[in-house]
Amino acid sequence: MIYPFRRYHNIKAITYHNLNRVKYLSKLLSIISAVTFVVLLITSYVIIVNISDINAFKYDGDESDILYRRLPISIKLFMFSSLFYNLAYFHFILHFYFHSRHEKYYSLINFIFSINLLLFGLTFFSRWTLTHYLLIYAVLLFLFRSLLSAKYKKYIKYFGVFILSILILVFYSVTKSRFNDALVYLNNIPDTSIIRDPVFYSLLDYISQSYHNSILLLDRYQFTTLSGQLSFSSILLFVNGLTPFTWNMESFLVEKQNLLGPDLYDKFTGLVANLVFDVGYFLTLVFALLFN
Repeated sequence: MIYPFRRYHNIKAITYHNLNRVKYLSKLLSIISAVTFVVLLITSYVIIVNISDINAFKYDGDESDILYRRLPISIKLFMFSSLFYNLAYFHFILHFYFHSRHEKYYSLINFIFSINLLLFGLTFFSRWTLTHYLLIYAVLLFLFRSLLSAKYKKYIKYFGVFILSILILVFYSVTKSRFNDALVYLNNIPDTSIIRDPVFYSLLDYISQSYHNSILLLDRYQFTTLSGQLSFSSILLFVNGLTPFTWNMESFLVEKQNLLGPDLYDKFTGLVANLVFDVGYFLTLVFALLFN
């Protein structure tokens, strides 16, 4: 996490001399992301309007299945968008690239489609996508701060603060709706904890549980893996819905619960622990070396 900041600092430009080729790539990704954007926007609206109990929606499979059948679009389109929202990560970089080349139109388009990450999170009231989006954008702002125009920095200073306030409000609203009366926190806050409010306690638990859970999970590793199903579940589910290929998600979830344990299988356990249980130590090490 620290290495990129030490290795890449005071960046003056993002260089790739064939601008037309990058524009072509941007157009290709934008066509896919435009479909994804519309589908996720419609899905988010339908879900926000129809759902009153967030916890029932997130944890009651029958209710979520019924809701998805109400969508005015094909469920296959939603599955398509649930996979290709990941293109948002490319749009982040393309946004800054085109800004550095003074291509305002392409920069704006790529920024808009980076929002697919947020829209995907809204389809199931996710908080991780919101924090993920903000952290990625903040890191990229820091890395590319030297190539940002004065006008861009001015927009960030005023408009960015406004958007940040809205996102924080959404984060708190979802947290309050999910955990204000949730028995998991009302009944399980340790007596030694000075934090008694379930909403505040859930926030602290949210930002700290990955480290704690990761150590607990790695202690249980017995060299049995999920054979990549955890990392590629979105792709497997997408292919399963559009081709004769068969992948049973329910069987995978049972296998995951048995391997990780009933207390940790549905918790945040961190990237390293997830990779180890998914592909083993060797491929996890390969991934870490490629990242560095």
